[in-house]
Amino acid sequence: RYEAPTEKSLVFPKFMLLLVGLPGSGKSIFANTLQSVKPWKYVVVNDRDHHGDAPFEKSHVDDKKRDCAAAATSCDITSSTTIRIRKILTAGKIPIIDARNLDPTERKPSLVIARDCDVPVD
Repeated sequence: RYEAPTEKSLVFPKFMLLLVGLPGSGKSIFANTLQSVKPWKYVVVNDRDHHGDAPFEKSHVDDKKRDCAAAATSCDITSSTTIRIRKILTAGKIPIIDARNLDPTERKPSLVIARDCDVPVD
């Protein structure tokens, strides 16, 4: 059920929510429920958003800059995914990374973006 934002609810700590689990374990249901209840706070990012691109492929972008905007394009994630994550963080919302993320190599790209954007990961 949608919850309209209040002045108090619009002030919240920024972080990235990184979901971990096997296919079919409920990650997408959880993520989509959060987004549907509080769309002004949460935004789901997953591989289905990118027209078949896997979200964790090599990017061919120069990684010399280390600010949040550059960090989003310097990781081993597709450019479309990193740009979307950067835009969500810049807008002050919480990105929910909805992917398996079962091993450290799958989680690393998102963790690098979070570190470079100075947001904690839950």
